Amino acid sequence: MGGASDRKSSSVFVLSALWNCWSASLAIAKTGGAYIPLDPNYPAERLSFVLEDSGALVLLTNEGLREKFAQCKTEIVLLDHDRETIESQPIENLASAVTTGNLAYVIYTSGSTGQPRASRLLIPL
Repeated sequence: MGGASDRKSSSVFVLSALWNCWSASLAIAKTGGAYIPLDPNYPAERLSFVLEDSGALVLLTNEGLREKFAQCKTEIVLLDHDRETIESQPIENLASAVTTGNLAYVIYTSGSTGQPRASRLLIPL
C-alpha cells in the first residue's frame, strides 16, 4: 500500500496535543473522514510526507502549532483560534453518509524502508 490515497473517504488530521481531541475525532468520523494522529514533535519532513501521502483535505490543530505547517497546502482549521466560529454552528445532529467500509483511522509507522507507511482501519462490515 502506497499510502492512504486509495481510501473511500477524505482524510482529516488531528494533532495529538489538542485539548478537545475526542470531540474532533467524533466530528471527523461523522463527516466520513479519517482520523490520522500526528505528533507535533515529529520532524517537519515526516509531517509533510504524511500530509501529502494521505491526500488530507483538512488539518485540525491549534494556534500554537500552526508554524509547524507553514508550508502546508492543506486547509487548516485552528480549533482554539476559530472557537467562536465553530461554536456558532448549528448543533443539530448531521445526517451522515458514513457506511461500513469507510476509512476510520490511519496510523503511519516508520516503515522498513525508512519512509512512513500507512496502516488503515476501516469501519467494520
